[in-house]
Amino acid sequence: MNKPFTNKILTWYDVNGRKDLPWKINPSPYSIWISEVMLQQTQVVTVIPYFLKFMDRFPSIDVLARSQLDEVLGYWSGLGYYARARNIYRASRILYLDNKSIFPNSYDEIIKLPGIGRSTAGAILALAYKKKFSILDGNVKRVLSRYYRVKGTLEKASIQKKLWDLSDINTPTKSIAKYTQGIMDLGATICSRSKPKCNLCPLSINCLARIYHEQDLLPSKKLRQKKKKKDINLVVIIDNEKSILLEKRQERGIWGGLYSFPEILDGQTCTSWVKEKLGININRIDKLPPIRHSLTHYDLLIKPNKIKLDSRLPETKNDEQLYWHKVPVDNNIGIAKPISSLINNL
Repeated sequence: MNKPFTNKILTWYDVNGRKDLPWKINPSPYSIWISEVMLQQTQVVTVIPYFLKFMDRFPSIDVLARSQLDEVLGYWSGLGYYARARNIYRASRILYLDNKSIFPNSYDEIIKLPGIGRSTAGAILALAYKKKFSILDGNVKRVLSRYYRVKGTLEKASIQKKLWDLSDINTPTKSIAKYTQGIMDLGATICSRSKPKCNLCPLSINCLARIYHEQDLLPSKKLRQKKKKKDINLVVIIDNEKSILLEKRQERGIWGGLYSFPEILDGQTCTSWVKEKLGININRIDKLPPIRHSLTHYDLLIKPNKIKLDSRLPETKNDEQLYWHKVPVDNNIGIAKPISSLINNL
């Protein structure tokens, strides 16, 4: 263990650590699991309100497992990376059916659960069970890369191994939870991605990136791949009682398992789609302003086509993926953020 490195983080955390985070108050293995998954690729300030609402509705593994996936996705709506919510639900079902709704306390058991990798498993074991397991989330990678001047893109297996080795070396045998939260907090609040506050960092005097003026160069950045562009044509149907027609999307693909306005695929038109699905003819289509939305791998251009019906909603011809919903739509279903915004502006 690098005692100076570790002790400085522990001392810094005593004074500056974020001890008022909601998952730090009366923590449990369940609440720490949920928070760690929500925090994957998402900032704390964004996660907090979602975490509070989620825990209020699903306070235990038992309650979560006995709920419906649609509702779980509903409480995740807007947070993004929806595979996380599906994996949490799948894991809760496994624990409910096979482990009496008890979250396991061994690495081998935790790592088998859907959506949990080495770092998340380590964080749960360190924070919930005070066991000596190291972590390597984005914040920790940044702190270690700068302090030890580790060069090379983080995606390289050799760099990953080096950082894991450094994480293992610096993780203490005592005060595990404090150190784990401390190094994450330091990376999030001081050793930030841009404009790090080196003057406030307890590690700065020996930080090689600061010494060589390479804070902005480390961790090494890989070349960004150009995102694919994708147009999505939607049919926005609203009846005279302000009910809207939504489609449950396939599990795979963009917004998998969420509800959206129906998508018009290649070879279809709004007119032909409505005739096929609802058995009615339409005379007017209003093209709403397009919406640009960026995902990890796609830049979307969403093109909504609004159809206002003068009569009550027609039947959907036994299509199991189509549902009429009253506006506003409640939390019982998951809706992607741009679709939710579109609904709110109808």
